Amino acid sequence: MGCDLDDRARFLIQTLNCVIVEVPETSMEVHKA
Repeated sequence: MGCDLDDRARFLIQTLNCVIVEVPETSMEVHKA
């Protein structure tokens, strides 16, 4: 169970990091357009 939760936490953190990085770029593109 512990390893499962750790893997899920890492996956969620990676996903959040990707979203945080991508959203500002896409919003900037929208504002430029």
